[in-house]
Order: sequence, then structure tokens, then C-alpha cells
Amino acid sequence: MRALPALAVALLLVVAGCAAPTTPTESPTATDDATTPSTDQPTTERATTDDPTSTAPATTADEGTDDDGVPEPESLPVNDTATFRNLTEMLGVDADRPTLGTRNLSQYFRSRETTRKVLLGLEEYVQHPEDDPHGLATGNGRIYVQPAGASPTVVEKVVVHEQFHSVQFQRGWTAPRQPTTTDGRLAVGGAVEGASVWVAGEYTERYQREDVPRQVRMVRDAVVNGPDGWRVFRAPYYFGARWTEHHLDDPANVSWVYANPPETTEQLMHNLTASEAPVRPISVAVDADSWVESAGDRMGEAYVWATLRGELTANRSEPAAAGWGGDELRMVAGPGGETRNLTWAMRWDTAGDADEFAAAFDDWRSARDANASFSLVRVNESVTLLLAGDGAFVDAATVSMRDGTVVVERSNATATGARSTTAAAHPPSSAMAASRSR
Repeated sequence: MRALPALAVALLLVVAGCAAPTTPTESPTATDDATTPSTDQPTTERATTDDPTSTAPATTADEGTDDDGVPEPESLPVNDTATFRNLTEMLGVDADRPTLGTRNLSQYFRSRETTRKVLLGLEEYVQHPEDDPHGLATGNGRIYVQPAGASPTVVEKVVVHEQFHSVQFQRGWTAPRQPTTTDGRLAVGGAVEGASVWVAGEYTERYQREDVPRQVRMVRDAVVNGPDGWRVFRAPYYFGARWTEHHLDDPANVSWVYANPPETTEQLMHNLTASEAPVRPISVAVDADSWVESAGDRMGEAYVWATLRGELTANRSEPAAAGWGGDELRMVAGPGGETRNLTWAMRWDTAGDADEFAAAFDDWRSARDANASFSLVRVNESVTLLLAGDGAFVDAATVSMRDGTVVVERSNATATGARSTTAAAHPPSSAMAASRSR
């Protein structure tokens, strides 16, 4: 997919969204950075720039709090009865108003480093979440706010955002299927969280002052200029809000989003429905006794873009990722059992798209300051394979295509040379073995 609009919205004061980061593992399972609806939905509004989750938080908001420095709910500068009345009137639904409380929610906005994040440069996250306004909605009729000294208009938006999640729970507005890939979870997160950002923006236009910005303008700052790992976390909020705005013109029709959610971040980023840009599958397999691969995971266009954006400009990273057609990533453990390497096969729409990504990757790799080796193999005209991790793994890997699967094997002799490689720009599409220039 090519026509990704330029991110040209003006930067303003805050960002907003809701989802709960978890601490994923590096075991051989599908992975860790995607937003998914859960029974506990934190929301944040940050005052400056600033990986959604695959599971719910380990503890719910009712299982104890740490309210040090958090004022009582009665002191919040918002009338939650009035906000909920306005919200449900705008949505055209009946629902029970959730109970409003306060607590320190910073635990939900921390993420531990994983091998994959470190290799791809996506480990940087919010350093001091306790300093920013957050919110959380539970499935049992409660919402919580950490105001953190925010202005009344910001606190009101956090409350409205959480109240909308409470309505979501009550109305059963969820995606029809639970995604099994990072790409799928990010896409569904875009429907759930992006719609929330959009609804909060509609609320702002109807019930707040004219000079109060919509949340989609706020989220953009986190996505374009925030810490690299936080960018992945926030991407569904921004692209999901744009996607929702593209398809809806009335908050009373918001249930359509949950009946027709995007299935990939390509669809999310380009305002497409599931039928308009189906995935072009590609798989990668590791065939070596001394290497143990994880389960495969589709990462999606947003993950490719976020990775490149860590070292490249928006104008460079967006077009380089926009030719995405499909991918599969597998983590690989070496003889010692530690998962320190990855293989990431990507299928591109055209040979030109693969060229563009390869050129961007070369600049990305040159800019990376990482204690790791990287190699990009051009498997054929439209398929690339990224190898990353220990130099011994990257140098020993040989790559071929067998029956539509990219196969990584261990060579008998370890090659030496440069830490990065991009194969010839246009190898024959019938080639079965990837060439590697060093």
C-alpha cells in the first residue's frame, strides 16, 4: 500500500489514549507490543512528547492502590455526572454511569526491555509516567484518574475517554475475533482506542471551549516525536482515530467500528477495510539443530514504520514501510538457550517497494548504535529477510526460498566482513538462493 498521508497536523499540548502495557517474555511465543481490549483500560494524557499490550494487567484497580500524592475524587475539576450525560446523549445510548475514583496508575505505563525491542531500537519508553495524567476503566463499572496537576479541560477529557470505555464494556462493542498476531492486536487496538480518541474529540468540539484541541492532534505528537517504544504503543491511537474519522461522521454510529475493525495496521494506516488490502502471507523457518526458533508473529506495517522511524525522518520512514504486503518474525535462541537473535521476513508489494525499504534499512543500520549485527538479505524481487543479533548468528546464516517459505540454515563456514548486507537490487524473481554481498 502506497498512499500514506503525510503527518502534518500541528503539534499541541497533550496526548491521550488508553491501554495497559505488560511485561512480555522472550519465550518462543507470539509477542508483546500490541494493544488489545482488556477488562482494565488505562488512559493517559501527557503534557509533552511522548507498546500496547497483549494481556490485561496482572492486578485490577480494585485490588489495592498506591494513592500517594493523588487527590480524592471529590477534588477533581470535573462533573462526571454532566460529562456522562453529554457523552451518552452524543452516542444516542443508555448506559450506567461508572463510579469515578483516583489512584496512582503509573504502574500500567512501564515496560521492560526485551531482546526484540533492543535489537530493533524500540526499548525506550515513558520514563516518569507518574508525572502525567492517566486514566483507567474497569469492567466492573469503575473508572480511575491520576490527574497529576493537569488542567480541568485535560482531566475532563481523561474522564470522558474512560467513560466511553465503560460504555464499550456495557454495550459489548468489541472486535468479533481475538487477534493472534502483534499486527492484528495493533489493528484492533486502533479500532478500540482510536474510536475512543475520536469520540473524545467529538465531545471536545460539542461541549468544551473552542480553543481546546481534539485528542487526535495530541496523540500525533507521541507517535511522530515520542520515545521509540512509546511510538509503537501510541500508533493505534493516532492511526485508529484517523481511520475512525475517515469512516464515520456521527458518534451515534460508532458501533460500526467494532463490527468492521481493520485486521492489519496497513489497513489502519491507510483508512482501508479488511477486504481492501488483504495480507500477502510470507513465512520464515529456521532449519538448524543448534538454533531454536520461536513461534512466528506477523508484525505489520506499523511495526516496520516504527522501527525505521527510530533512526530516520518521518518523510523517509513512512514511504519505506508503505509497500508492506506481509511479514513474519521469529526469535532465535542459540546453543546456550538464550534468545538473542531474530529473523524477520517481509514481502513487499513490488520490487520497487523492496528497493525502497532496503535503501532505508541501510541508512537505519548505519545510524543504529547497537551492540548487535544486522544483515538484510534480498531473497527475491519482492521478499527481504532481516537477520539481527549475535555476529556469529548473522554471519553463519544462509538463506533460501523453499515452497514459499524463507528458510534460514547454518553454514559450515562462518563468513567474515561487514556487519550489514543488502543483496543486489534486482535479483531474478525465480532465484531460490539469496545472494549476499559483503
